[in-house]
Amino acid sequence: MLLLEHEGKEILREYGIPTPSGALITKETMIAAQPSLRFPAILKAQVPTGGRGRAGGIVVASTAQAFETASRALFATRIKGFPVEHILVEDQKTIWHEYYLAVMFDGEDQVLLIGAQGGVDVESYYGSGRESFATVLLDPVYGLPEFQVRDALRKLSIKSSLGGPFTDMAARLARLFRASDATLAEINPVAELEGDELIALDARIVIDDGALFLQPRFAGRKAVESSDDVVRRMEALQIQYVPLGGSVGLIGSGAGCGVTIMDWVAREGGKLAAFVDLDYAVLSGQTEAGLRFVLEHFLTDTNVRSIIVNFTACGVRVDLIAESLAKVLEDTDRRRLKPIYVHFEGNRRDVARETMRNAGFPPCERLGDAVRAAAAVSREI
Repeated sequence: MLLLEHEGKEILREYGIPTPSGALITKETMIAAQPSLRFPAILKAQVPTGGRGRAGGIVVASTAQAFETASRALFATRIKGFPVEHILVEDQKTIWHEYYLAVMFDGEDQVLLIGAQGGVDVESYYGSGRESFATVLLDPVYGLPEFQVRDALRKLSIKSSLGGPFTDMAARLARLFRASDATLAEINPVAELEGDELIALDARIVIDDGALFLQPRFAGRKAVESSDDVVRRMEALQIQYVPLGGSVGLIGSGAGCGVTIMDWVAREGGKLAAFVDLDYAVLSGQTEAGLRFVLEHFLTDTNVRSIIVNFTACGVRVDLIAESLAKVLEDTDRRRLKPIYVHFEGNRRDVARETMRNAGFPPCERLGDAVRAAAAVSREI
């Protein structure tokens, strides 16, 4: 479950991580909230998707009149298929520098990722300048080793005066990640303000759906509705779908594996078109229908240049998934297909791979081969 920004920031504040002051407004409370706001202000549409800035979901209002005009416009629009029902209005900050900080899974490991650069173009920074990023492994018993965080900051040439604030924020984010059963806890950007102050300007937190029974504050939350046909169809097929706006399509299962592939694609200089998880579709007997719909969606999306199909599982037979995929590909006009890279690992893997070879789609022996090939194609102009 991807939390909305204001929900993620609420958790950040609970763990002592500072965020800008602001207010959450609706169309009905917009006018009443105006006298308590300070300008210039940032208006941020609260929708469960990335790339809001590029999609017009983040606007600066310098005056009360501009605020009212911009708010009405945002409430009347849709961001990547999602209606804007809430807007987070925050004080605009004078930023000296932007950094990146996240806790995530890398395979079975929990890692802290630190970036000397952050902001809307962080994927391109990670793809073309990995020397400006560093990772620290979280110990499953003792948590985050703070001395390693300080070592990472020195290697990234982040000024020493930020060592204390950065290490403190990282430790708090790591505790939040574990206590919230998150698969991703990201602050992008971490903004440096005057006086070596660090503040979280944005929050992206994904809670493991399989652990929602341990997180009662979110377990009963009603999913954000959207009249977008794609989103509604994905929901009907029990497919977890979060559009991200990139050019690499992903068809697979497992939230943790999906997040790992998302980061891996970014490391290779690409970006996923969407976060897609077919776990529940497979378990509910809708494998072929799910594969067919997601593939068709990616084939009709002009932004998607390549597709990764990855199923790494032990609880289900991947050879049966391969049979469904082969059937879907057989029914698809080959002239419409985009470069597609297939990888199967798990129960009856060899049978699955043979099925794909017989269908004319030789599988990749390693997931990394599929990721690198798909990312390379996505970068071609």
